[in-house]
Amino acid sequence: MPRKSPTHWFGLYQSLRPKVDGHQGDESIYQLMRREAETRGYDEKVIKRMLNAGAFLERISDRPLTMEQVKCGYAHAELLERLYKLNALEAQARVKAILDNQVTLKELRETLDSMAAESGHAQLTARSRARQRVAEHQRLCLQLAQGAGPRFFGSPDSEMVLVKHFRTLRHFILINDPGQPIAVIPRLGDTSLKEGPAAEELLTLAMSVKRYFQRIWLLLPSDSTLAQELVARAEQIGAFESWLYLATPSEDSSALVPYRNRRRALEKDVQGEDDSAWEGVSLRDGRKLSGSLAPIEKS
Repeated sequence: MPRKSPTHWFGLYQSLRPKVDGHQGDESIYQLMRREAETRGYDEKVIKRMLNAGAFLERISDRPLTMEQVKCGYAHAELLERLYKLNALEAQARVKAILDNQVTLKELRETLDSMAAESGHAQLTARSRARQRVAEHQRLCLQLAQGAGPRFFGSPDSEMVLVKHFRTLRHFILINDPGQPIAVIPRLGDTSLKEGPAAEELLTLAMSVKRYFQRIWLLLPSDSTLAQELVARAEQIGAFESWLYLATPSEDSSALVPYRNRRRALEKDVQGEDDSAWEGVSLRDGRKLSGSLAPIEKS
């Protein structure tokens, strides 16, 4: 193996990042990384760590960084990123000192251990707040659904039942028409996920119980950030306003309002976005592959 280059790790990051970001061709990204590591005399895993550490420093810094400004090692940047995930303000306050190599790895680890211990209580508090938001949303939706009555959901003469347990569902309203039952399901959506995955999770939930209901209504918060994404994904499979419907509380939380905003669906059509696209690497020969999966109608 050739001798290690004397290049500073951040300088190496700056030279490699454009190659990785602009990578094209038949060679997989993994092969590119392996070749660059061998050429420069580093272990492939170390190269990946340097790339991740450099990218984080660029994200957290308030100005473009030069190799001369980054006097710390990439391990410092890795610990700083872990600190950032625990306490962003604390991490931001330490950026300059860490870049100037005025903080030892030992000091950073001790700070991390202390923050992690403190965050245990904070995480419990955050979970408590999340449970409270869910409970408040369910309470409001139940109240507004009762006020709207079964007519709002398309079955004026049926009885409304609060179901507390059914398969994967908890606390939903059943419009109890024996021939065409309707489910009314209050949901916040997973706020820890981005809109796409969170919308996919809700759509998967609805599809998992679709065969039991003529219609399914999802009741989302009025300020939901994933409603448009959910509409777009449901539109792609012909579900939206075919069997899947959305509603939200009005801005003043006085009534339910049907949700029909198709703007995101239109954007996806115009921009050619494909939610079923996939990318991967062949396990046979390492080729970079991509494609798109379409729903299969099963008999």
